[in-house]
Amino acid sequence: MVSESSDNKTDAVEKLQTRTLLKGQFKFRDANTVVCIYCNDEFKYHRSTSTLAYHLRAKHAFKPTTSSTSHQVTMAEMLEKAKPMDQKKV
Repeated sequence: MVSESSDNKTDAVEKLQTRTLLKGQFKFRDANTVVCIYCNDEFKYHRSTSTLAYHLRAKHAFKPTTSSTSHQVTMAEMLEKAKPMDQKKV
């Protein structure tokens, strides 16, 4: 027979494992420790994500941290915008 307190502990552990920070780039290991999904580095978490955001910028600059809908303008797009109006018609 399983006691209710062990069921509650199991539920708490499952909730921690599914909680994430900074758009899923860090996962909780326990209540005060989070893990980077890219390099598995562990960090203490005390209700502030500034250290975690710094880690992403410093160590994983190639990883997108914003939405993927915006993109950097390509040279072709920039040159197309720079053409006078009469040259755009081909």
